[in-house]
Amino acid sequence: MHYNEAAACGILANMDRENDTFDPTRNEDAGGAGYGICQWTGARRTNLQMWCTNNGFDSSTLEGQLWFLKYENETDKLSVHNYLLSVPNTVQGAYDAAAYWCLHWEIP
Repeated sequence: MHYNEAAACGILANMDRENDTFDPTRNEDAGGAGYGICQWTGARRTNLQMWCTNNGFDSSTLEGQLWFLKYENETDKLSVHNYLLSVPNTVQGAYDAAAYWCLHWEIP
């Protein structure tokens, strides 16, 4: 996705909190609404499944979810994508990327 290491670390830190095993088949709370490496819910989960089906990927795989993540960042989450492209490749950049991702992508 052309992110530097700091931005990638910020994303991965959030993913780790959502799904500490990075299991693409994990369901939130043993059967809840969240699904996959990013615990997609509701319409976003439906979008993951539809996008993967329409683009030749399996939504239950890491590959399919990463390609969807790229698509989602470059379309629906473009402001987050652009912010992550701008963070400096520093410890502070990683912290800022993690915080921004949490507040504007995860939206807890």
